[in-house]
Amino acid sequence: MRDQSRIRATMLGGAIGDAFGYPVEFLTFEQIQKKYGKDGILGYDLTNGYAEISDDTQLSLYTANGLLLGKTRGCMRGVMGPYAGYLTIAYLDWIKTQRMVQQNSAQKAYCWLNQVPELHHRRAPAVTCVQVLSDKAIGTIEHPTNSSKGSAGVMRVAPIGAFFDPRQMPQTEIDRLGAEAAAITHGNVAGWMPAAALVHMINCIIYCGATHDDWPDLIDDTVRAMLHGFSSYPADGIVTPLKKALSLARSSLPDRQALQMLGEGWNGPEALAMAVFCAVRYGTDFESSVIAAVNHDGDSDTVASICGNLQGAMLGMEGLPEYDLEPLELRGVIDEIARDLWCDCRMQKDSNFYDEDWSRKYLEGRWAE
Repeated sequence: MRDQSRIRATMLGGAIGDAFGYPVEFLTFEQIQKKYGKDGILGYDLTNGYAEISDDTQLSLYTANGLLLGKTRGCMRGVMGPYAGYLTIAYLDWIKTQRMVQQNSAQKAYCWLNQVPELHHRRAPAVTCVQVLSDKAIGTIEHPTNSSKGSAGVMRVAPIGAFFDPRQMPQTEIDRLGAEAAAITHGNVAGWMPAAALVHMINCIIYCGATHDDWPDLIDDTVRAMLHGFSSYPADGIVTPLKKALSLARSSLPDRQALQMLGEGWNGPEALAMAVFCAVRYGTDFESSVIAAVNHDGDSDTVASICGNLQGAMLGMEGLPEYDLEPLELRGVIDEIARDLWCDCRMQKDSNFYDEDWSRKYLEGRWAE
């Protein structure tokens, strides 16, 4: 079943985690303590009253826009290309907002998100994404563009797991699309397989109604899916960290010590494992899991964003504190595209039903009039 609450919370939960971690992304825990106190950062560090999002949420939004762009064209034209192609189009639209490529004034933007002024802010965009997309050196799983295993591949794919119903699209294809989305910019197996794993988890949580008691089975299922779905590629780099994260979450080790044993989150396997650790350890306590996910020496916003994706999928909207949602930058835009993921395209070729707002966004690439 398409659960509106869980789909919305996947997107908004990820954005909350991102906004928690963005101010301390490049700080060590010692530096975080010096700035925020011995327990680290325990809430938003607001800028002009807003909790600012980073490139993690920006790219997640463009992933969602790309999915809906492709699906709508397929519905209205009766034929469409691979989803990975539409995701590439969306990411190339995102790089235009970062003012890192020379633009022709007549050049069309396909994503309505390009008309949102706040998405034109540069928020420490991942170097690998910038390089690949600026050069249009697009990669695939079979033909990688580089050997990067950075965490920017996994940080943006949660919308894929939230969007596709496994009763209508085989789980293996959903997982593979997660990998393909990351491989556009990250060519190493460790750059794209964590994305497939996160997509698998999000999809199982939302469409199977998983709860926190199901984490051991969910990890086992994800491991099997990676080993089976990508049998031609080495999976130890993602399987071992996930199993370790589950074991550490059940241990009595303090958060900081356990997280150090998993890494710093600058590469895909570490970021996913650290996020899973925080989600498993803190169960239904969304905010405590996100606080743990930002207070370490590494990639605070990405680890917390992925943790927020997982926790949002598990808990739904009722699990997200309103006081964290209220100051969140672009809350309305994030929720709008999350609701669109839930709603899906309801127009069809040769049908009398027509949605003017949907058509404007996903056929014409225009936001509100």
